Amino acid sequence: MDFDQLRPVVESIHYAFHVSDAEFDGIYARVQAAGIAYGSGPFDHKNMQINSARRGGRAFYFEDLDGHLLEVMTA
Repeated sequence: MDFDQLRPVVESIHYAFHVSDAEFDGIYARVQAAGIAYGSGPFDHKNMQINSARRGGRAFYFEDLDGHLLEVMTA
């Protein structure tokens, strides 16, 4: 990814990743193992729940080290 280097601070951005069920399970396991807070929605991204009512799929949100909101979803 290439970010504009003119601004001194990169603002928090939402990134969404559509993944397979197997990839989701792996990512979820790594987030849990690392003790990273996650949640079921963009405004509930620290409630430690998965959104399983997502158009027949699953999703969860967490923040990266720079404060960007990452979303992992299967559907």
